[in-house]
Amino acid sequence: MGDDVGNRIVVRPPSFPEVNAGEVLSADPGREWQVLCGDCGHWRLGIYSPPFSSRQELTRLERHSCPELFLLLSGEIVLVVAEMSSGGPELREIPLALGKPVLITQPHAGYCPCGRHTGTAVVVERDEFETHYLPLSGWPSVLAGSRPAANGSAAKNCETGDKTD
Repeated sequence: MGDDVGNRIVVRPPSFPEVNAGEVLSADPGREWQVLCGDCGHWRLGIYSPPFSSRQELTRLERHSCPELFLLLSGEIVLVVAEMSSGGPELREIPLALGKPVLITQPHAGYCPCGRHTGTAVVVERDEFETHYLPLSGWPSVLAGSRPAANGSAAKNCETGDKTD
């Protein structure tokens, strides 16, 4: 699943629970992140529900070595992304809209403006990647550097963990 290495987490396949095809999946309310299912060596799908109700509560951003796709299911979620603009580094807010997916590659965090865990989004990401956690106060210097290296795309056998290429 994932290994916590200081201020980063390394996720290795299989990084999701085993489920049966056709099974109805459910998520526990009140949890920030829950991985529901996936395809070993390719993708995984999870439910995201931020425990913060304002940007002021955020203390860190996360930066992945792969893109993430967010799709709002219910409530309201605002993603806060760090990016470079013509005026220099800035934090930009992206309110998620029902039925309108957003692909995120920047350092980011999120909050539910109507209260803790009142918004829910589906997130699709790779089954193997690294997440780096950045203190909110230190993100501008990180933008000047490169993104964490993307992982190779070689598939692995979910039963044995052996590469299949």
